[in-house]
Amino acid sequence: QHVVITHDRINKVIKTYYNGKHVDTDTYTNSAAAVTAGSIYMGGYAGLANSTYAYNGFIDEFKIYNTVLTAEQARMEFNGGA
Repeated sequence: QHVVITHDRINKVIKTYYNGKHVDTDTYTNSAAAVTAGSIYMGGYAGLANSTYAYNGFIDEFKIYNTVLTAEQARMEFNGGA
């Protein structure tokens, strides 16, 4: 399975793509806090590694970009850059 999540802080929009297809768009009205330091936790929360909320599986090829991917770029990621 391939998942891409984009977060556009300027327009306050979060989009989700699943296997190259756009499946969800969410908007918000409050301000997103700027994070300039600290840790990223994938599949759980800080201090909850043994929690029932922790993801029990594997995450492969995790990427972070400093720009919001377009729908076409998300599709290309799913297709291996093609």
